[in-house]
Amino acid sequence: MNFFKRAILSTKSRWSKTLLLFTVITTICVLVLSGISIQTASKNAGILARQQLGATVTLKVDTEKMRENMMKSKDSASSSGEPGGERMKPTMTPLPTEYIDQLKDSEYVESYLAQSSTSLLANDFTAVGSETEESDSEESNSSTESSNKNMPQMDQGKIGRNMGDVTLTGVSNLEQTSSFRDGNISIVEGDSITEETASNSVIIEEALASENDLSVGDTINVSSTSDEETTYDLKIIGIYASSEDFTEQAMRDTASSPYNNIYTSLETISEIKGSDYENAVDSAVFYLNDPVNVDAFIAESEKTNIDFDTFKLDANDSAYEQMLGPIENISSFSKIAVFVIAIAGGLILTLIIMLSIRDRNQEIGILLSLGEKKSKIIAQFAVEILLVLVLSLGVSSVIGNSTSNLIANQLLTSEISSSENSDEANAPEMPGGDRGQNKGFGGMFSPTRSNVEVIDELDVSVSGQDFLKMSGLGVAISLVATCVPAVTVMRLNPKNILSKHS
Repeated sequence: MNFFKRAILSTKSRWSKTLLLFTVITTICVLVLSGISIQTASKNAGILARQQLGATVTLKVDTEKMRENMMKSKDSASSSGEPGGERMKPTMTPLPTEYIDQLKDSEYVESYLAQSSTSLLANDFTAVGSETEESDSEESNSSTESSNKNMPQMDQGKIGRNMGDVTLTGVSNLEQTSSFRDGNISIVEGDSITEETASNSVIIEEALASENDLSVGDTINVSSTSDEETTYDLKIIGIYASSEDFTEQAMRDTASSPYNNIYTSLETISEIKGSDYENAVDSAVFYLNDPVNVDAFIAESEKTNIDFDTFKLDANDSAYEQMLGPIENISSFSKIAVFVIAIAGGLILTLIIMLSIRDRNQEIGILLSLGEKKSKIIAQFAVEILLVLVLSLGVSSVIGNSTSNLIANQLLTSEISSSENSDEANAPEMPGGDRGQNKGFGGMFSPTRSNVEVIDELDVSVSGQDFLKMSGLGVAISLVATCVPAVTVMRLNPKNILSKHS
């Protein structure tokens, strides 16, 4: 009788031990399959999160390092006994365009956007909402005068003016702005802004154009918030429509209103912002050809001569971590779990098989005395385990998907709850500066979406590749668990085995 037939008969006759092996192996297979599937689902969730956030990387001033340097300078001044003087005022460090040139031709970059912004005073036209602001300012002055007659009063209207009436945004290409790409603005008349746009050319929002009876070809006059004597004539070459939402800031400040955002070329805004912005901008956004290339692009950029002590590449990491934090935690847990289950399962299987083989010493001794090769006896034990493994794999393929989803979402719910209880959102506040010259210093140009939702559900689907990985691991565990105890028995000769049994 060949060893394969003996294995089948032995499996049937020892049904209680076969059932025990089936239970253990099935449990191992299901748990290992769940762990592998969770890792795959976590990886897919990471790609999905990158796609939702956009394959964008922003090169801009590292405000964290700037704030740290300011605090160090302040502490140094205090320790040296220097008088307090004026509060330190952070200023925007211009981003040299040569840094952009080093990155825009990368194989990972699909397109890019260079941009700058500043606030200006409207001289021969009225910003949308400015009448309401002036009315509120007068009421505020009246209230202040009646309650603080002995206090020197400040000209609130002048303060509002110094904050600027409109925002002038210089871009390398309007169609590459997040507002245009998201469909929040569109050209309704005239031309757009490109790298070929003539100097002192602008496009304005249709509400601003309507309120001031402006049309394509007209000229508007603006001046700097820091020097009202310096004026600029800007020619309107296009009109756009905006559907962007109003922020609370826009309700108080006309320059922050989407209706008062005027787009122009980089050449024009560099001239207005001064010599510091010659061949320099506020920030640059790089749109990559695939979200999975973000890390590769950042690694490539580190080989350039960009000053990363002053600037940084922001790939929306904070939003990405916020979305994927709990999922990455359970992914790490699943990796450890697969390793532990494989080791523990292998040891348990080895122990069960070892006890089973010891109970079959007489069978082994008889087979050896009849001239059966030791290798075939070991092969018989291996086939017995593999027959049980095949049944376990079949059951795992049926219940593995539902079990994986149940385990994954239970772990995810627990992780999210733990994260919410232990971690508080601590978004650092951007330091305020000379708003007139450094408009957009915070997150205005960043494509990061500030209100991101944590991924609270993981769609785990067992793929063929996951099943093959689990099957391979299951076969390896079964064979090792069979061979280790079998080899110890095979070292004995038939006479010793039978004599010990007697």
